[in-house]
Amino acid sequence: MSPDAGFELVPILALVMTVVMVAFSACIAIVATVVPLFFVFKLFSKLNANKQDNDAIIQNGMPATAKILAMGQGGMTATMGVQRSIQMQLTLEIHGLQHSPEPYSIHMTTMVPEMALARVQPQQEIPVKVDIADRNRVAIDYAAMGYLGS
Repeated sequence: MSPDAGFELVPILALVMTVVMVAFSACIAIVATVVPLFFVFKLFSKLNANKQDNDAIIQNGMPATAKILAMGQGGMTATMGVQRSIQMQLTLEIHGLQHSPEPYSIHMTTMVPEMALARVQPQQEIPVKVDIADRNRVAIDYAAMGYLGS
């Protein structure tokens, strides 16, 4: 074995270390991109599911009136095109149902279009639709309030 044999390993070791560092950096970049995209996808999937659920209640639900007893802002806003919506936590007193002459209260979290916030205020009465199968599932009827495309 010659005394120069150890020096031949140094460039090979440097090359291996460089390849390992580049591969590790690429993995970090991929994870840093994929993980946030996963959570954004989950968020939009949930928003879409809630919108589909509300749309089904609006189409098939029983009309009623709700008095807003209390409200507070949730932790989210969403913009779809030019329309911004704000998550609100509402306590509603539902009345005017055919099958339930007694008023009852529910708590709900919903997205309220910013343009409808002036009407969705404490002590205001708003039109709603109530799910026939579960009277605790309620959707605000923005079309009946004059807000189309909500």
